[in-house]
Amino acid sequence: KLLHFSTDQLYNAKKKIKLTERKGSAVNIYCKHKILSEKICLKNKGIVFRTNFFGFPVSRKVLGFLCWVLENFKSRKNFNLVKETYFNPLSITSLCKIIEKVIIKLTHNTKIYGVYNLGSNTGIFKYKLAIKFAKKLNIYCNSYKIVDGKEIYSTKRSKIMLMDTSKFKKTFKISLNNIQKEIETELNYFKNDKNWKKYN
Repeated sequence: KLLHFSTDQLYNAKKKIKLTERKGSAVNIYCKHKILSEKICLKNKGIVFRTNFFGFPVSRKVLGFLCWVLENFKSRKNFNLVKETYFNPLSITSLCKIIEKVIIKLTHNTKIYGVYNLGSNTGIFKYKLAIKFAKKLNIYCNSYKIVDGKEIYSTKRSKIMLMDTSKFKKTFKISLNNIQKEIETELNYFKNDKNWKKYN
C-alpha cells in the first residue's frame, strides 16, 4: 500500500471553517505538484494524507519552521512572523505514532484508499504557535514583527488551512488531539531530550 504525504496548503479558505477532503487548490507551483502526485497515488489505490507538522529537528541542516523561529528568538535578532496563516498541524512525534497505527490497520484491511485530512482537532495561527513555544522555553522576546504574508513572500500562499479530520478518524478509528496537547507533546521533547542542547 502506497502512503503519500501531501499538504494542507491545498486548502485556502476565506474564513475559519473546517474543510473536508475536497479538490485541492493550486495556489502556487508547490501545490500544483502536490495535486499531480496525489493523482498518481490515487490511480494506484494509495492513501493520501494532507497534513502539516512541527517538531524537533533530526538534523542541524534541516531545522524547519519551528526551530528557525526559536533560533531567532534566542539570537534576539529582528525577524518577521506572518499574521494570517491558520492551520491545525500535528507534532512530528504524534504523526509518527499515528502512521505506525495506520500501517498496522492496513495489514487487516488493504482496501482502504483515498484522500484523508490528518491534523489536530483544533486550529491555531502559525505565529501564535511560535510564540507559545518561545514562552514555554523561556526564550521569548519582542524582537519579532507580525506582518502580512505579501510583505515577505514572493509567491502566493494559502492562508486558512483548517482541516476537517472526521473522515480519517471514522475510517481508521484513531483519535486525534487538540493543538494544545500537540504543543505539550513536542514541548516535552524539546525540554527533555539531550540533543536539544546542541541547538541552544
